[in-house]
Amino acid sequence: MSRIISENENPITLTLGQVREKIREIVDKVIRPNADRIDRSKEFPSENIAVLAKEGFNSILLPEKLEGLGLNYSAFAIVVQEIAKACPSTALIYTMHVEAARTIYSHGNEDQWERWLKPIRSGK
Repeated sequence: MSRIISENENPITLTLGQVREKIREIVDKVIRPNADRIDRSKEFPSENIAVLAKEGFNSILLPEKLEGLGLNYSAFAIVVQEIAKACPSTALIYTMHVEAARTIYSHGNEDQWERWLKPIRSGK
């Protein structure tokens, strides 16, 4: 059973299987039903990104002190893979979003974290 290594001081202990199960629920309920419409109309997948934010997945790599999940890249890869199976457009936007947040965390300062990273959890 694979455990996710967390960067949090009080780590969230989840198996990679639990991450896969949770994201599959979201994909089946929201992302997959929206995929065809999003691709045909060439619209931004706002609803998909919002549900990922609500469930904490858009802050998957951020530490708990910034209201993130503090999980690792193995968990992130599983989430992207499951989203991409249903909606590649959402997977690409999600990946860019998470990596941009991680870059701000890695190279930013506390003021930038407060302004830009804490609101990510609420989908802003």
